Amino acid sequence: MTNPVKKCRVALLMLRNSHLHKALINYVFNALDYGLQNTYDPAIIMFVDGHEMEMQIRIKQLVLEGFDIFISIGQICTLAVKHALETVGGHPTIFIGVVNPVQHQLVNSLEYPGTYMTGVFRESMPMEKIVSKYICLKPFVRSIVIPYVPTLSAGLLTSQAIELKKQFAAHGIQVFAAPIQETRESLFEVLETYRPRVQSVLFLEGCYSNVLEAQVAYYCWQNALLFCGSGINALNNGAACAFSGDIKNCAATAYQMLRSYWEDTTPIGTIPVVVHPDNQELFVNTDMLRRIKFPEEKIAELERNSTIKVLHKWVDSPEHK
Repeated sequence: MTNPVKKCRVALLMLRNSHLHKALINYVFNALDYGLQNTYDPAIIMFVDGHEMEMQIRIKQLVLEGFDIFISIGQICTLAVKHALETVGGHPTIFIGVVNPVQHQLVNSLEYPGTYMTGVFRESMPMEKIVSKYICLKPFVRSIVIPYVPTLSAGLLTSQAIELKKQFAAHGIQVFAAPIQETRESLFEVLETYRPRVQSVLFLEGCYSNVLEAQVAYYCWQNALLFCGSGINALNNGAACAFSGDIKNCAATAYQMLRSYWEDTTPIGTIPVVVHPDNQELFVNTDMLRRIKFPEEKIAELERNSTIKVLHKWVDSPEHK
């Protein structure tokens, strides 16, 4: 039964520096703001990764401010909700993109959460599958630098970089896993250091903002480096290629869960967690490949490769970003 009186105040929780979080939030926000204006009152709340105590304080304030439910993006935000509110019985929360929600005691089981949380559990794509797609860029790509911030995503980026280094080595590609600080200066210092030794720069998911990604794309274009960004939006920022999963489907599922909770008054703990496989695809942009002098015969091979998504659209020069 639809609640005809009170609008549902929804706090959309995300990390400020993650363009993946922004993409997910935008899908949900647009659905709530434009589709059902008389039912939902959404607000986007941004946090800074690595500042969990401040996050917990803000989350407690959001409850006092009268928000009816949280939609929490990713592991960091969701665990902050748990730690901030578990001593007071929690608060209705729908998460998107967490890892092992049962292991982290966010829910009792995927089928019957039994707590104040439910959501969308996105299975991580094995690193070897990412590598199996990326090696189609050989022999142009013989070595890669992967800059990452060790303090982000609870150490997940570190383990991913190490695993990718091992997996790429098995295919004859050298990887420099380069830990950096969370600053533009630190990132570009690493790029300058490894520029003479690599042919490609690879970004891990959720590591950098759109603005910084566009600046790196321009740098790579100037230096004939193949830049692989994270998420389909990276191609619009000037990346030559990018891995992207079906985040729109994850956001749509969370939106339907919210409607079930608010409009149908279904208890949050009885809404099953939905598992979405992280079937990321490799997208390549032939225009950007040609700008960095990627061999035409290799572009023709990519166009015949059924496992690669080839785009031919023109992307505005990255220097204008």
